[in-house]
Parts: sequence; C-alpha cells; structure tokens
Amino acid sequence: MSLSLVALKIFAPAIAKTLLESFHIETKLLNAVLEEVIDNTSEGIVSSVEAKKALSKNIDQIAKQLANDIKPLFEREAKSLQGETKNAIVISVAETLIKARLSSDTLAEMNFDVVQLKDYLLAVYPEVLIGFSDSEKSLYRQVVGLASHRLIASAAQMEGFALSAAAMTLQRLDEVLKQLAIARELANQAADTFAKNYRRKVQEKLDKLESFGLKEINRLTDKQSLSMAYINLSANCPHDRDEDRKSALMLRGDDRLEHELGKYEFGNQSRKVDEAIYNCRRLVIRGSAGAGKSTLLQWIAVRAATGTFTDKLQDWNCKIPFFIRLRDVADQSFPAPEEFTKFIAKNFTDRMPEGWVHQYLNRGQALVLIDGVDELPRKKREDFFESLKDLVSDFQEATFIVTSRPSGLKDQQGEEWQEWEEWVKENNFATWTLEPMSIANIEEFVKRWHDALPPSDGEDLAQMATNLKNQLRQRPELRRLAATPLLCAMICALHHERKENLPSERIKLYEKCIDMLLDQRDRGREIKLELDETYPNGLSESQKLALIQGLALKFMRGNLSALEADRVDEHFQKELRNTNLPKAITGKQIRDLFVERSGLLR
Repeated sequence: MSLSLVALKIFAPAIAKTLLESFHIETKLLNAVLEEVIDNTSEGIVSSVEAKKALSKNIDQIAKQLANDIKPLFEREAKSLQGETKNAIVISVAETLIKARLSSDTLAEMNFDVVQLKDYLLAVYPEVLIGFSDSEKSLYRQVVGLASHRLIASAAQMEGFALSAAAMTLQRLDEVLKQLAIARELANQAADTFAKNYRRKVQEKLDKLESFGLKEINRLTDKQSLSMAYINLSANCPHDRDEDRKSALMLRGDDRLEHELGKYEFGNQSRKVDEAIYNCRRLVIRGSAGAGKSTLLQWIAVRAATGTFTDKLQDWNCKIPFFIRLRDVADQSFPAPEEFTKFIAKNFTDRMPEGWVHQYLNRGQALVLIDGVDELPRKKREDFFESLKDLVSDFQEATFIVTSRPSGLKDQQGEEWQEWEEWVKENNFATWTLEPMSIANIEEFVKRWHDALPPSDGEDLAQMATNLKNQLRQRPELRRLAATPLLCAMICALHHERKENLPSERIKLYEKCIDMLLDQRDRGREIKLELDETYPNGLSESQKLALIQGLALKFMRGNLSALEADRVDEHFQKELRNTNLPKAITGKQIRDLFVERSGLLR
C-alpha cells in the first residue's frame, strides 16, 4: 500500500466539495474551482483514464461517508440551530480541510493518529470560529473529529498511486478559501435576525436617488432605484485640480468651461472609482457640489447590504454598512458606535443585541460610511475630527470612508487643514477626488437614469434616452452643463417632465438649475446653514440671485472666464453696501456660499 501525495492533496478539497453538496449549500462557483483543482492536480500523475475514475470514485465514496457521519450528529446535537448556522459550521469545516494542506508527510509525522490530526486541524485555522457561540464551537470541533477519523481510516483505501513531486496550484485553493470565508460569514449573519432586518432596511432607505428640492422633479426621482441609475465614475489622486487652481473662480456653465474641462486629464492617476477603492480600508473622497459623493456612499452601502458586490469588491459582501450623514448630527455630538444603526433603523434599534456594532467593528467587518464633512458647521468639524481619530484608533480593522467637498477640509481661516492632512497621511488614508463626467459617462448616465424609471403608459423610455443623448451631442451648452451627476440628472428630469422639449434658450434651462442649486437643494436635504457661521444668515432667494447676477455681469463686461478669489470678495463687499443686509456679512461669506454650498461658482 502506498499513500500518494496527490491522493491526499485531492482528498481534502474533495471532502470539502462533497460536504457542501451534501448539505445543499449553493456554491456552484466554489465547486467548479474545486473540480478544476482536482483535475489539474491529477493530470500527468494518475496516468490512465481507468485510474482517474477509480481515484475519483474512491474519494467520492469516502467523502460521502463523512457527510453521512455528520448528519446524525447534527440531528442529535443541533436541533435548536437554524439552517444557516448549520451551513456556517459545514463551511467552516470545508475551509479548515483546505487550509490544512494535508500531505502524506503530514500524516506520517502524526503516525496516522486521529487525536493528533484533530488537534492539528483545530489549530490550523482558529479564526474560522469567530462569531460562533460556545455550543456552535463545540459542534464544529465534533465535526472536525469525525473528519479526522475518516481521513485516517481512508488511508488504507488509497492504493496503487505513485508518489510524485508535482505540487498542487495553491493559488486556486486560496481563492476557494476566500469565497468560503465570505459564505460562512453570510451564513452566520443570516442566522442573526437583527443583521437580516438591518440589511433590508439599508436597502430600503438608501436605494433611492437624492432629492433635488424641486417638487415636480422629486416625483420622478422618488420612483427610481439608485442601484439601477448608478454609474461608475472616475477619480484621481491627490494634488488635484482644486488645489492647483484654488485662487481662481469661474461661473458654472460658462461657454469656455469645456476648454477648462479639457485640462482635467490625469493620465495614469485617474481610475474608475471601484478600482480606486479596491483593497483600501481607509478613504477620503473629495468632490465638488453635485459630483456624486453621497450617491457613491449610498451605492456602497446598498451593495454591501444586499451582498451584490462583484469582482474585486466581492470581499465587501460580508461587511455591515453603517451610513452616517453628518448633516443629521450637525447640532449634536458625533454618535457612539452603539448609535450607528439609529440613522437607518431607528424603529428597531432598541432590539439590537448588546455589543452588535462593536462585534463587526472589532472583526473588521464594519463599513463606516461618513458623508459630508462640509455639511457640518465649521466649529463642529474639529469635534468630528477628534471622534474620527478615536474611532480609527479603537477599531483599526474596520473600513472607513469619509466624503467632503474640498472646502470642508480647510481650517478656520479657509486654508489647508494641516492637522487633518498630516493625520490622514499618517493613518494610511487614500485620498481620491471625483472627476467631472466624460462624454461617455454622460451618455451612460442618461441611459441608466431612464432604465431606473418605471415606465408610464405610452412611454418609450429607451427612445427618450436616445433622443436626449442626440440633443446633448448637438447642443454643447447642454453637454457642458451635464458634467456632474446632479446636473445631468436635472437635465434628464426636465427632459422627461417637459415631454422631451428642453428649452431652446439656455437661459430658461439655467433658471431651473440655478433655482435648484441656489436654494431648493439644501432646503430639500434639510441642511441647516444657520448653524454655520461660515455662511451669511437671513438672505432671501431674491437677494442671493441679485448678488450672483451682479458678479455674472462683471464677468460678461470684462469678457472674463475666471477671477481671483480676493477680487470676487471685493466685488461682493461693494455690492453689500447697496443692500439692507446686516453689516456683519462679508464678501468672503457670500463667496463661500456660492462656491461651497450652491456650486454656482467653481
């Protein structure tokens, strides 16, 4: 009798595969990978077709025997456990068998002793038990004991296969282990009623597009799924355009803006957002008004909650998302971890198991999504910063993503917030800035926006999207205006609402966009500007409009496309003298209002 290396190398994955099949765990991808591993390993080592069939039959029989050994144990010891918990235990055993990398030498060193093998298997992957109760851990150990007996007993049945120096491709097994870890975690969470309900609530609350603040358009967006409308934008590395051009301002929608956008080519520093955030646990995402920061965080939260990430981000499917809009805590302290769920699931947060949020934070399976540093009053940003530092220090395995307009990450004097920048760098935060949409982005956005809209009688939404894309190609002023997701969505909504008749005169379209940017959007999002002394209080919509009109006239008369920030401040300071506004309001405050909040200046 010769116990072959290849037989053992195939045997452990084969047991894992058969166990998953025997308990009806849906793992088609995993099984396909395991079959490939088995085939690749036996290729060239088991020479004849008959020998391969014999080996396959032999191993399959042994693996099924183990599954049959386990089922009575479950019937006897696991009556009170939910099906998902049983699945998690089976998946854990499969992971352990693959992780063990058993060989003939391994068993020989143990003198084919069952106890030694069991101890070895229990020690090889202790992390697999994280999240199990004491009774579940006990059941896992019993199953590993049965597997050890079956492995040793099977040695005598593996005859006739010569030893070989050929090694199995371990990379494929690593992939299996990765997938099994996700499957185990999801099985554990499925047994957790609170986690299931919380995930459902995240999808319900966040899988929708953000309000415009305009009633006739909100009626449309309220019907849309964010998941369907979302497009993958591009982002670039630090030293972005905002810092390089921070001393000059221009009016949004200026005819020469297309030339400016032509400068936004970043070569290899520019990446798709999903590639930029891949393999990062700490991120700061910057972007101007309407660039898509909040939408990106909502998309991440919904994907994690529904377990629908694919490709490189599929590891995030086992994470629990905690979505915190800082504008919701503008007049209070930053929440402690046990309060994270109240923003999404306030009606059943009281039923949350004790330490539930901390459990995910400590295990590195929490996705803490913090939206809108710029929406905090400037004097509160320092307090938030201290809270964030404590969070990152206390829960170093968790994933943190923070968004802000560039203005939100500046100090009291409006200069670079040095302490923030140094801390971000020291704590390995990646910093990315969302870019304006390209022509291809805009056309994809238009298509997906219409795909996400439920059709009404007689509407051909696909044709409507095609017609709008044609208009955007033919009308450069529309295309320039649609460079951000917010304004592109606005154009889509107006096009739909007006039965595809966008205003032929730019001024009418601009009036709608200005109305939304100037006042309605912040009002619809319930942002309390009166809490922030950065911005002037008490300005009516007509006063804001008069001030921005005066600056637009200055641009037009001087044939300007950009103007230095201090000259803009001087202009507004002079204009304020002709108003009945409080003397305490400064030109800089007016400029901050139009740049940082409305985005009418950039």
